[in-house]
Amino acid sequence: MILVGRDGKVITLQARGPGLGPQVEKALAAMGNIARDSDREDQVMLKKEKAEKLAAPKKKPEQVVKAKVFQPRAWSDNSGKFHVTAKFRGMANKVVKLELENGSVISVPLEKLSDDDQECIRQRKY
Repeated sequence: MILVGRDGKVITLQARGPGLGPQVEKALAAMGNIARDSDREDQVMLKKEKAEKLAAPKKKPEQVVKAKVFQPRAWSDNSGKFHVTAKFRGMANKVVKLELENGSVISVPLEKLSDDDQECIRQRKY
């Protein structure tokens, strides 16, 4: 019988009979010391990491970018049949988002808006 330690090294090739018990106890005790040593190392590492964090320069808080608040304006379509008073909320993929006075948001294709409204969006004068 071969007694192998936790680290994979052979402890003894003579692990037989009544001598086996003391050898196993000795190996387990050595593992306990190894475990205690590694616990101490872990604690030292944690203390070092904590000290490094405390010593590191503190980052300045990021500046909050305020969203631009747009005033309601009148919007209409090419035909002049569609009129709405709303706030411009953005545009993606040539679709304009308008927020109505009641808080709901509608999507209108850019090409459906009047030429004046399209020009207003191009010049960002909403």
